[in-house]
Amino acid sequence: MDEPQQQAGDEYDFDEEAEAVAAANAAAEQQHRLATVLSLVPDVLPSHVLDLLERFGSAQEVINELLDDDRYPRVESSVRKGKKRARSEEGDDRSGETYEQGERDWLDAVERGQTSDEYRTHALEQLFKDYDQIGKGQIRIQFEASGHLYAHAALALDDLLEQSDDERGWALLKGRRPLPKGKGKAFRGIWELDKEKTWLRKKRAKAEEEKARAEKERLEEEELDKAEQGMLVECGCCFGEFRFALLIQCSDAHLFCKECCTTNADVQIGMSKGKLSCMADDCEAPFPESEAIRFLTSKALATLAKLRQAEEIAEAALVGLESCPFCPFACVIENPEEKLLRCERPGCEAVSCRSCKKIEHLPKTCEEFAREFSLHAVEEAMSAALVRSCPKCRQSYLKITGC
Repeated sequence: MDEPQQQAGDEYDFDEEAEAVAAANAAAEQQHRLATVLSLVPDVLPSHVLDLLERFGSAQEVINELLDDDRYPRVESSVRKGKKRARSEEGDDRSGETYEQGERDWLDAVERGQTSDEYRTHALEQLFKDYDQIGKGQIRIQFEASGHLYAHAALALDDLLEQSDDERGWALLKGRRPLPKGKGKAFRGIWELDKEKTWLRKKRAKAEEEKARAEKERLEEEELDKAEQGMLVECGCCFGEFRFALLIQCSDAHLFCKECCTTNADVQIGMSKGKLSCMADDCEAPFPESEAIRFLTSKALATLAKLRQAEEIAEAALVGLESCPFCPFACVIENPEEKLLRCERPGCEAVSCRSCKKIEHLPKTCEEFAREFSLHAVEEAMSAALVRSCPKCRQSYLKITGC
């Protein structure tokens, strides 16, 4: 009787072990899917990816969902694993700009290099789908002339659609080309092509916005020409004559042209001033915000706001206020014995010395670090004196002898 009981016990243990193995395999597979998604979309929050995997099941479907809608939750820090930050030990004045790498230029054929056969097949099929008024032969010609790059070919085909039949030398199709059956999902799954399509869509939207703005300015100028014939006012800086409606005025009603105001703003922002003062003699009145938006770009306005905020914080004279020497981040440190400032701004996150405003150098004192840095700077200068660069290929080489 003992032997059957032993066999039944063995069968029960086997089932339990099988369930544990299956659970471990499922967990490992889920981690593999998570790693696959994060390798292609590294800034997405991992917990959000796990929720999407529970909903879709497939890593590819999650990637497609993230690429179609870029409003997904992102990780708080923009610092990527393996990415090195070049930062000077003396500090880096970046005028409030972020340190993150700019968006990739998908028109740069040199940076992209050779594309895969799979990418070319999907890109060409996508062009057939997008430009169903153009024959496939003409699309292939443009695709090959563009180095087999989707964005290049799409922009070239856009230009051809703007031309007349006589200008391009051939006519458009009379009817739209039907999409082949079963090809509806053939345009998805290549993450490089998906990213490129998203970039091209944003580029077109920006171009349309700039075109609409230029057309609006042209119409406004035409209306002003009709309404203000002969009414010209002198600029208080360059003394050129302009229509009154095109001039910018300070709070005391001194008038200046847009070009002079833009130049003055570049100088003031370059001097880290948060207020744009009037250019007239004996006038320190600022330009109101309603006037500043007429001649400043959105980037310049954002920089000006950051400078103004920094000035207001400095004027507040808060006890224990410390500013990061590498970016505009500032905070109050209540502990007077704390020697380091840890920046919490994404993209910077530098640790600096509160005393000398240099990069963190403990356990060395500020004086020891300054001496070591000076010696290092002299050595670098001596090395640089022997290094030359070829004016053609920019290859560096050592100068050993004279002529």
